[in-house]
Amino acid sequence: MSDESNVIGERWTAQRSRLKNNQTEFAALLGISTSYLSLIESGQRRNPSITLLRRAAKVTKRSIKYLAGE
Repeated sequence: MSDESNVIGERWTAQRSRLKNNQTEFAALLGISTSYLSLIESGQRRNPSITLLRRAAKVTKRSIKYLAGE
């Protein structure tokens, strides 16, 4: 089910699962809506802002590059 075009979404979903958060909990930690997180995870939004990437990196303890799909 790996789709190269959705690397970002797959990584965000994996990190959320690793932290044992549902979408609502993870979105709250990131300061975004659950619907926006869903769009990122599903690959419908592929360009989170650098501010959001920094927040996600801090929350997940992963690099910005990793979370940006690099």
